[in-house]
Amino acid sequence: MVAAPFFGTTGTCLRELAQRWPDKPALLADERRLTFAEYDAEANRLAHYLRDAGIRKGDNVGLVLVNCPELATALVALHKVGAVACLWNFRLASGDIGYLVRKSQAPLVIFNADFQATVLAAGALAGVRPRYLCVETADAAGQVEHLAGALAGAPAHEPPDAAPQADDPCTVIYTSGTTGRPKGAAFTHTSQALSALQYSLEMGLDRGHVGLSAAPIIHGAATNFFAAFHFLGATQVLCGRYEAGKVLRQITEHRVTELMAVPTQMEELARLGAAQGGNATPTLRLIRSGGSRLTPGVVERVKAALGSDILNTYGMTENCSNTTAFSTAIDPPEKYASIGKATHFWELRVVTDDREREVSPDEVITPPGRGQLIVRGKQNVSGYYLAPEEPLRLRDGWLYTRDIVEVDDDGYLLLVDRIDNIIISGGINIYPQEVEQVLLDHPKVREAAVIGVPDPKWDEAVAAIIVPKDAALSAAELDAYCRCHEGLANFKRPRHFVFVETLPRNVLGKVERERLKKEYTGLAGAQAAAATAGPPAAAKPSRPTG
Repeated sequence: MVAAPFFGTTGTCLRELAQRWPDKPALLADERRLTFAEYDAEANRLAHYLRDAGIRKGDNVGLVLVNCPELATALVALHKVGAVACLWNFRLASGDIGYLVRKSQAPLVIFNADFQATVLAAGALAGVRPRYLCVETADAAGQVEHLAGALAGAPAHEPPDAAPQADDPCTVIYTSGTTGRPKGAAFTHTSQALSALQYSLEMGLDRGHVGLSAAPIIHGAATNFFAAFHFLGATQVLCGRYEAGKVLRQITEHRVTELMAVPTQMEELARLGAAQGGNATPTLRLIRSGGSRLTPGVVERVKAALGSDILNTYGMTENCSNTTAFSTAIDPPEKYASIGKATHFWELRVVTDDREREVSPDEVITPPGRGQLIVRGKQNVSGYYLAPEEPLRLRDGWLYTRDIVEVDDDGYLLLVDRIDNIIISGGINIYPQEVEQVLLDHPKVREAAVIGVPDPKWDEAVAAIIVPKDAALSAAELDAYCRCHEGLANFKRPRHFVFVETLPRNVLGKVERERLKKEYTGLAGAQAAAATAGPPAAAKPSRPTG
């Protein structure tokens, strides 16, 4: 077996950066500013605290933190002592965090004060008593230590070497938990460095650049964004909990050059930037995003308001990275809806979509065509962290993504939808995202989510959950629009329309379809009953949900 290359850890990297450029700004936030020397000293103090608290190589430590300097410090300190940083979604309920505490047997949880009640309740539910370390405050009863107090007097020199190996796990990111318990995917020290290198190449970074992630660093894409700037020795701005106005101000104040933002954040920032008039972010050259199709309208709005190109990517938690990339600065405008092509270090194939049998990785379709995307690369995980009962769909190193894509004659990939999201109506497959794109073209629609609801005749019927731009928008108007739209076959047309104020989204900005399905599972029956008592139910907007 060939040994994996060892690029070092975030800790060894920071030690070298502190020696080379001690006074260079490393972390900037509204409350704190750390040079690389100060950043390394803070990480060393926390590393010594961890060792004194009994944290050893291979131990799991839970982090429930927003994008703050203490998150960066905790990640590095844990790597310095060989422990594993478990990035837990701060939007999870106490039951899910309790499950993660119990699963990981975490002896310590570090968190922001806003999440203290959830974290303590999680520990009680887990039936274990971790040590608790809060960034902002201490608990008068002595249950929670204050981070600054805990580190007071701790030495700032490098802790004893934990002798990390290339394939040791270092950081765990988690699925969003919207369809079951959150599942973890572990970066090794090597895969984290590879992902950082990949991101640096994709974005064209050097240590003179300045990055800011509006997306939570607990999300794998933002974890890698952070790692890319860290390994390069570039400056990072930490925004805390996301607020569009604050992020725009920080971009201008700190001359940010690259931004990580989920699609909903990107569009909100563009709307706010446009309202401020002109180019609100003159230094911003690139916004990194993913998980959504781009349209010419979105690109034009972002360019006009923020003066930035967009790097749109596709990946999965199980990849610990993205596997495709599309750049509006390089790729042709007619391909804007695409997720691009394979990026650095990845192999991709599009294979036959057949849910009745196990498809071989060699059953590759001939472009143009539609099929399931499979991916192979060093950053793929071989299994979920501490969850052997949750097998991955792997074959000969190929991960079956369960995402349906179209590949064109030029090799560009268009994301169609998740296999799990497919609506089967009258025995015919309907992909929700295709219907959503038609609805989003309507000038009075701000957001749209399409789901299947039970139907007594067709098994499933298409339902559209709409966030309108104009309160005057009616179901009848949308139905007429869909009937006349050349890009929407009649069998794909929504039979039910629901108008809401907001769509439920997870921390990654993705619509929580399972929540919508649960809420509207009785929609067909309820609207059929209403139709017998008055006007067509489809023309009656439903109550808003948040």
